[in-house]
Amino acid sequence: MTFLLCEFKKWKRNRLSLGILILFLVYIIISFDYAFNSEKNSFMGLFEAVYQDFSGGVFTIFSGILIGSVFFIEEKNETLKSIFPIPFSKTQFFLGKIIFLTVISIIFCILIFISVFFVGFVKGNYSDFQISNILITFLAFISLGILAPIALSPICLLTVALKGYVISIVATVFYTVFAPSFFLHPIASQQIIIQSVINHSFDKTTLICLISMSIIFLICSFVSIKILKTRNY
Repeated sequence: MTFLLCEFKKWKRNRLSLGILILFLVYIIISFDYAFNSEKNSFMGLFEAVYQDFSGGVFTIFSGILIGSVFFIEEKNETLKSIFPIPFSKTQFFLGKIIFLTVISIIFCILIFISVFFVGFVKGNYSDFQISNILITFLAFISLGILAPIALSPICLLTVALKGYVISIVATVFYTVFAPSFFLHPIASQQIIIQSVINHSFDKTTLICLISMSIIFLICSFVSIKILKTRNY
């Protein structure tokens, strides 16, 4: 918990992080305007339109930029020299970053959910604006917030290995573009899992996607920690 609070303080002081936050808030405003002026005649139709636009690439690229900024802060400020000599394992360091990324990811997703919910509430003319459907949309966005950092674990590995910020952004763009081409690509798996949440279904395909995402995440995390352990600061 202490490490998580430290991450928030560091992120809050970083100008790059402020820029990411401003860009995301601008996107929320645009998304809200789009949702409010949408001609969709159902709440679930509105949700699917906003969700597909948000999860289809925008959020993934935002997450990639966030990953780059979170790991780049340490390299830029050379704080690793003072962190690693103390009794603080590099495994804790890496997993702390992942937890922080997950918390930020969930917060961003909740903000988008609130914008969709608010539009549905204000318009008040959706016959399917019901608790069950509101719960489904909430769970879908929460699932996206949890799964996004896991799906982007290869980008975390690349950022740690190359110590670069720009490379993580470029890699994320290519990573997102080619996602639909591969069945077991983590982002494609992520979408299948979330779709199963929306449809209340859990089949063999969903299980395979969960297993493949978990394996890729564990491998990338293991290699990232190994790389950190080989460095002397």
